[in-house]
Amino acid sequence: MKTEKQPNRDVRCFICAGEFPDDEVIELKGYHACARCKAELVQLISEGVNLADRTAARDGKVLVMGRQAELPKRCIKCNDEPAPYWLTRQLSYHSPVIFLTLLVGGPLLYLLCALATRRQAKVKVPICAHHRVRRGYHFMWAWGTAVLSGLCFWVGWDRGGDWPFALSAISFCAFLGFAIYLSRVVVPVGIDKEYVRLRGIHPAYLRMLPDWNALGK
Repeated sequence: MKTEKQPNRDVRCFICAGEFPDDEVIELKGYHACARCKAELVQLISEGVNLADRTAARDGKVLVMGRQAELPKRCIKCNDEPAPYWLTRQLSYHSPVIFLTLLVGGPLLYLLCALATRRQAKVKVPICAHHRVRRGYHFMWAWGTAVLSGLCFWVGWDRGGDWPFALSAISFCAFLGFAIYLSRVVVPVGIDKEYVRLRGIHPAYLRMLPDWNALGK
């Protein structure tokens, strides 16, 4: 019985970031290159050049990217193409262990430890028009509600009522946190000197990238 031939999947060239059928690229030490870029990839590997800054790969549901990596030009939220917009995000990350300081010394100790141990990275991520507009609507709604709660907070403080003040303070903090949550396009789950690890990426987008474990890192 004849078996149906599986269609070729698109593979991203490590050098030019273009997408090509898998039978039109070569693979060296886990990195792919198209016919035009293969000579450059061979030269970089033979010279022992550190390719970490330009690496973009998948590690399960996590996107691992070097600080200078160029991501595929598709929306990271739905994998739609093209993605004409690029968002520049200043990300911060600290170990989840730092949250334990909330139980020991409260918010002030947590804030001090988080600022002292955080790691930061600036990344550029592609996003489609639909998700850009959707993010904008959610962002304005959440911040508008937070501002309204802030006004109630001020009224409660001005009138000296305990219950209005307490409820407005709680709602303000809740909606402020919600606004910050909605403004996050990607979620950092690790940042070090070479790599940034991100969650919140569409599975089809991740499948375009090489397997992190195959790169021998």
